[in-house]
Amino acid sequence: MNRTEKYKEEEWALKAVGCPVNFKEPYKRKGILLDRVPSYFRTSDSFYINIIDLIEFKDGIYIRFGYYRRHIFAGQTTLTEPINRLTDIFVKAMVEKKWFYDFIENVCSRAEKIKDLEKSKWKK
Repeated sequence: MNRTEKYKEEEWALKAVGCPVNFKEPYKRKGILLDRVPSYFRTSDSFYINIIDLIEFKDGIYIRFGYYRRHIFAGQTTLTEPINRLTDIFVKAMVEKKWFYDFIENVCSRAEKIKDLEKSKWKK
Protein backbone atom coordinates (compact mmCIF):
# COMPACT_ATOMS: atom_id res chain seq x y z
CA MET A 1 0.00 0.00 0.00
CA ASN A 2 1.40 3.37 -0.84
CA ARG A 3 1.05 6.35 1.49
CA THR A 4 -0.65 8.53 -1.11
CA GLU A 5 -3.42 5.99 -1.61
CA LYS A 6 -3.88 5.58 2.17
CA TYR A 7 -3.99 9.34 2.73
CA LYS A 8 -6.45 9.87 -0.13
CA GLU A 9 -8.85 7.20 1.12
CA GLU A 10 -8.70 8.34 4.73
CA GLU A 11 -9.34 11.93 3.65
CA TRP A 12 -12.35 10.67 1.66
CA ALA A 13 -13.76 9.05 4.82
CA LEU A 14 -13.25 12.26 6.83
CA LYS A 15 -15.50 14.26 4.49
CA ALA A 16 -18.54 12.88 6.35
CA VAL A 17 -17.63 14.69 9.60
CA GLY A 18 -20.31 17.26 10.37
CA CYS A 19 -22.93 15.45 8.29
CA PRO A 20 -26.18 13.97 9.58
CA VAL A 21 -26.42 10.25 10.34
CA ASN A 22 -29.64 8.25 10.18
CA PHE A 23 -30.38 4.98 11.93
CA LYS A 24 -33.32 2.75 11.01
CA GLU A 25 -32.75 -0.20 13.34
CA PRO A 26 -33.27 -1.06 16.13
CA TYR A 27 -35.13 2.27 16.25
CA LYS A 28 -35.22 5.34 14.08
CA ARG A 29 -32.98 8.17 15.16
CA LYS A 30 -30.99 11.02 13.67
CA GLY A 31 -27.73 12.49 14.81
CA ILE A 32 -24.62 14.35 13.71
CA LEU A 33 -21.22 12.81 12.99
CA LEU A 34 -18.94 14.88 15.22
CA ASP A 35 -15.61 13.20 14.49
CA ARG A 36 -14.08 10.15 12.82
CA VAL A 37 -10.88 8.12 12.90
CA PRO A 38 -10.32 6.26 9.61
CA SER A 39 -7.81 3.46 9.05
CA TYR A 40 -7.29 2.26 5.49
CA PHE A 41 -6.05 -1.16 4.41
CA ARG A 42 -5.99 -3.17 1.21
CA THR A 43 -6.45 -6.89 0.58
CA SER A 44 -5.65 -8.77 -2.61
CA ASP A 45 -9.13 -8.14 -4.03
CA SER A 46 -10.48 -4.99 -2.36
CA PHE A 47 -9.84 -2.12 0.03
CA TYR A 48 -11.42 -1.24 3.35
CA ILE A 49 -11.58 1.76 5.64
CA ASN A 50 -12.19 0.89 9.28
CA ILE A 51 -13.77 3.76 11.18
CA ILE A 52 -14.39 4.87 14.72
CA ASP A 53 -17.04 7.59 14.82
CA LEU A 54 -18.18 10.03 17.47
CA ILE A 55 -21.91 10.71 17.01
CA GLU A 56 -24.21 13.08 18.85
CA PHE A 57 -27.85 12.06 19.30
CA LYS A 58 -30.47 13.92 21.33
CA ASP A 59 -29.87 11.57 24.26
CA GLY A 60 -26.08 11.76 24.29
CA ILE A 61 -22.75 11.01 22.67
CA TYR A 62 -22.18 7.60 21.09
CA ILE A 63 -19.22 5.79 19.56
CA ARG A 64 -19.64 3.69 16.42
CA PHE A 65 -17.22 1.07 15.13
CA GLY A 66 -17.72 0.24 11.47
CA TYR A 67 -16.14 0.06 8.06
CA TYR A 68 -16.42 0.82 4.37
CA ARG A 69 -15.62 -1.71 1.66
CA ARG A 70 -14.85 -0.03 -1.66
CA HIS A 71 -16.55 3.17 -0.45
CA ILE A 72 -19.75 1.29 0.48
CA PHE A 73 -20.68 1.75 4.12
CA ALA A 74 -21.30 -1.50 5.97
CA GLY A 75 -23.71 0.10 8.43
CA GLN A 76 -25.69 -3.03 9.14
CA THR A 77 -22.67 -4.49 10.95
CA THR A 78 -21.65 -1.58 13.16
CA LEU A 79 -21.46 -1.39 16.91
CA THR A 80 -22.94 1.92 18.12
CA GLU A 81 -23.25 2.48 21.86
CA PRO A 82 -23.17 5.31 24.38
CA ILE A 83 -19.70 5.88 25.82
CA ASN A 84 -20.71 4.66 29.31
CA ARG A 85 -22.03 1.36 27.90
CA LEU A 86 -18.81 0.80 25.92
CA THR A 87 -16.81 1.57 29.05
CA ASP A 88 -18.83 -1.01 30.98
CA ILE A 89 -18.32 -3.76 28.42
CA PHE A 90 -14.61 -2.98 28.00
CA VAL A 91 -14.08 -3.17 31.78
CA LYS A 92 -16.10 -6.40 31.97
CA ALA A 93 -14.02 -7.95 29.20
CA MET A 94 -10.78 -6.81 30.84
CA VAL A 95 -11.80 -8.39 34.15
CA GLU A 96 -13.04 -11.64 32.61
CA LYS A 97 -10.62 -12.21 29.71
CA LYS A 98 -6.85 -11.97 29.92
CA TRP A 99 -6.52 -11.68 26.15
CA PHE A 100 -8.69 -8.53 26.20
CA TYR A 101 -6.79 -7.11 29.17
CA ASP A 102 -3.53 -7.73 27.26
CA PHE A 103 -4.99 -6.04 24.17
CA ILE A 104 -5.99 -2.89 26.10
CA GLU A 105 -2.66 -2.87 27.93
CA ASN A 106 -0.85 -3.01 24.57
CA VAL A 107 -2.98 -0.17 23.19
CA CYS A 108 -2.26 1.98 26.26
CA SER A 109 1.45 1.20 26.14
CA ARG A 110 1.70 2.18 22.48
CA ALA A 111 -0.38 5.31 23.02
CA GLU A 112 1.79 6.34 25.98
CA LYS A 113 4.88 6.25 23.76
CA ILE A 114 3.41 8.64 21.20
CA LYS A 115 1.02 10.82 23.23
CA ASP A 116 3.37 13.73 23.85
CA LEU A 117 4.39 13.81 20.22
CA GLU A 118 0.81 13.60 18.98
CA LYS A 119 -1.03 15.87 21.46
CA SER A 120 -0.45 18.86 19.25
CA LYS A 121 -2.55 17.17 16.55
CA TRP A 122 -5.57 16.59 18.80
CA LYS A 123 -8.64 18.53 17.84
CA LYS A 124 -11.21 19.42 20.45
